[in-house]
Amino acid sequence: MSTDGSRRILSMTPESLDQRSPIYIGSRYEVEKAREYLNG
Repeated sequence: MSTDGSRRILSMTPESLDQRSPIYIGSRYEVEKAREYLNG
């Protein structure tokens, strides 16, 4: 699983060629914990 903290990376549509986004990759449990922490 991968996320930028609020949505899945594979669901994102880039707006420009050099667009950057944070990424969190790991097991589903680890990514969900990171998402919970980032969203408060």
